[in-house]
This record gives sequence, structure tokens and C-alpha cells, in this order.
Amino acid sequence: MKKIEQLQTMYETTGLHPGYDLLRYMALPDLLGKDQDTVLYILGKNMSRALEITAIKDLIDAFKLIGLGDLVHVKEKRSEDLFTLTSPLIQARKKAAINQTYHFESGLISGAMETVHGFQCEAEETVKAKKALVEFTVKHYR
Repeated sequence: MKKIEQLQTMYETTGLHPGYDLLRYMALPDLLGKDQDTVLYILGKNMSRALEITAIKDLIDAFKLIGLGDLVHVKEKRSEDLFTLTSPLIQARKKAAINQTYHFESGLISGAMETVHGFQCEAEETVKAKKALVEFTVKHYR
């Protein structure tokens, strides 16, 4: 599928203007190359600090406000947290055959959880396209 067809599919599926996805999934990979995942993760961590996210509720609200989707804090254990992200855009990106990555979101969650818990955290994402959600596992390093 041509890139322009991917954008058209996104627009038809969601009714939203796909400018964000144009930048995120087409322009940034071209600009950042193989460093894209790392740069987006660090950008997300820095953004959590810039937004002064100090509580899980703040993080959930930030995701909604920024337009990233609905973030849910599913589970908290001693050494990790589990979050899920849902959005009509996840399914739309799959339909448009866009290679989805959520490293920015992982970084945003990781940075926020470092502030919340007071120690180093690392987040990893798993796209569950059939369920139209993304799972984020946040490891705590005490």
C-alpha cells in the first residue's frame, strides 16, 4: 500500500486528520533513521519531566489530553507496573498497514513512573493489534 493510501485509510477509518501519523510514522523515521526508537523513548522521558507528571492520575490525564488514547493502570507489583493503552487509532494504523511503534509513549510512562516511585524505571511496549491495544510493562530498578 502506498504511503498516501495509508493516510487516506487512516482518515476514512477515524475521521481524524492524519497529520500526527504523517510526522510520526513517515517523516521521523526518515529523519532519525535507526536511532528513531531511542530518540523517541528519550523524548518521552523528557516530556514527562517537562509536563511535571508526579502521579499516575496525571499520567493518565496527560495521555488523554495529548490525544494518545486511554491509558489504564492495570496492575502494580513490587517490581513492575502494567498499563494498557486503547485508541481507535491503533486499529486504524493496523488497517492502514502502518508499522506501529510506541517508544515515545513508553518513554513518557517510564519517566513519569520514575518520578512517582523515586527510582529508575524502564518501560517496554507490546502491540496487541487484534485487541486494538498496547500493553506497557514498567520494570522498577531499586
